[in-house]
Amino acid sequence: MSGALKDVAVTIVRTAEADADDVESVRWLLNAAGASDSGELTLTERFTDQAGADELSTIVANTLPSGAQLSVQDRSPGTHAGESLAAVLLSDGASGESKTSPEDRTLVLETLQQAGFIEFSGSLVPAEAIVIVDGPERSGEFSAKLVSDFAKAIGAQGRTALATQGARPALIDGVKVVGGVDREAGRIKTVLAVSSGAPEM
Repeated sequence: MSGALKDVAVTIVRTAEADADDVESVRWLLNAAGASDSGELTLTERFTDQAGADELSTIVANTLPSGAQLSVQDRSPGTHAGESLAAVLLSDGASGESKTSPEDRTLVLETLQQAGFIEFSGSLVPAEAIVIVDGPERSGEFSAKLVSDFAKAIGAQGRTALATQGARPALIDGVKVVGGVDREAGRIKTVLAVSSGAPEM
């Protein structure tokens, strides 16, 4: 696994339910595989709460980066939030620069943070891959669908893995889904999924 992600910038997006040890271990393994740390962003409990869905959708629509598009077929808050954050978190792949302008990037991130939907500290560098770390299997249908839609929207624009503590998480189109992130084997599979583009596990 050493060198499998050499010089690949990877951002971790963690949910409020993600365990800190899981996140730290995944980051350590990413670094061991040669990845560069492009930052960490947290989706707060409010992000997956149905009570905040309308406000989340409104903010996403009002801060949409230039050049980014929101799906008209799927207007779910998770999809639109994923499309917006993909535009500001992922690099364009060619130059390594952000898909959008620094001003648009700052507007999206700071507005969502001020509204209590995300948290981050330090700099977020444009990433070539995103690893989403979640916690146990979700009991709420709304929050489970929102996280799934969010991951799928990001996966449509760049290399994406979703790691959960569930033993057999549901598959998501365009996303490498890995279970058992609370165990060493699951954490290793997460890194391998990002580095190899392997089928969902």
